[in-house]
Amino acid sequence: MSDAPSQGGRHHRRTKDLPNREDTPGTAPEAATPRAVDDETAGTASDSATVAIPTAATRAAATPRPGSRVVMRYKLPPGYPQPLTDIIGELVGLSPAVVVRAQDGRVVQVAPDQVVALKSLGARPVATREIRALELAAADGWPGTEQAWINGWLVRAADGFTRRANAAAPLGNAQRLGDLHSGDTLDRLRAWFAERGQPLTLMLPDRLGAAPAGWTCSPEVQVMAADIGNLTLPDGESMVTVTDSPEPQWLATYHYRGAPLPDSAAPALAAVSEGEVAFGALGGPGAGVLAIARAAVTEAPDGRRWVGLSAVEVAPPHRRRGLGMLICAEMIRWGRDRGATHTYVQVEADNAGAIALYRTLGLVDHHRYRYATAPAT
Repeated sequence: MSDAPSQGGRHHRRTKDLPNREDTPGTAPEAATPRAVDDETAGTASDSATVAIPTAATRAAATPRPGSRVVMRYKLPPGYPQPLTDIIGELVGLSPAVVVRAQDGRVVQVAPDQVVALKSLGARPVATREIRALELAAADGWPGTEQAWINGWLVRAADGFTRRANAAAPLGNAQRLGDLHSGDTLDRLRAWFAERGQPLTLMLPDRLGAAPAGWTCSPEVQVMAADIGNLTLPDGESMVTVTDSPEPQWLATYHYRGAPLPDSAAPALAAVSEGEVAFGALGGPGAGVLAIARAAVTEAPDGRRWVGLSAVEVAPPHRRRGLGMLICAEMIRWGRDRGATHTYVQVEADNAGAIALYRTLGLVDHHRYRYATAPAT
């Protein structure tokens, strides 16, 4: 694994340089939700009661939603040794047949009157390898303007614009990851950031790394994700203007942490590693720009293609009118048209309004991360 630095842009690739990843299963659920910010977070779905669905009236009462993880018990045709069987998987549809897709890809279709029970389950446990794979795809989608590998830690810099693009993350193979408590890893990380006039900040996703004793951790960021096939996206001609670089009106609409953008923002926003980036703007006749969003399509080491949402903002006079939902859906559609099969967003865990928006869109919790900084000396 090389420690050599490389410049931000469209052609640099980090993830393919990584050796085998660990497959340790975890317990975090999968998902995604609103206001794409400089951070991410996640949560866990709770189980619901068993729902019998032999009639339309029962189905309408409390049937799990398509896209949720379920267990279905259904009747087998005559001739089988047992009258009933179960399948666990993703609920694909309810009409005209109840359709469940198992984790191995097998699809089972059952007539509604043959379904004995349908029960929602908690979100499928997310393996550690899946967290790392998504984080690597997200790092390619927001690479900063300079990157390097130091003892298995991915370091990024972008003249201080956003914490994500100016932090060190433990995204290398766990067996080869430099220990912060021994060896030279911590000193090398500090030196790399000091050369750029910045303090060392660690970005620590669930189960990939922990802060050293005495370090201060930020509030958590929730990463939400979804299979695009489970989302309802707009059809027909798009109402959003999409460009491959941020135009002046787009930049004027975007406020980072409530303030105008610094000069270092434009290069960082335009950077992507071996992928595509786009900037969407929703406007109306004579109304200027009403809402904006950034999207980046990148590929994870496991082969999944992700479209990540960020810099989602609605002009203050036009909020609470569904424009945030609309521009997010349009940018996900843009990513799907470029081969993305999944989508993610990173949102501060205490941003209830944004999380509600993304849940409505269909994203669910995947995992969380937090930032850690050394105590003042």
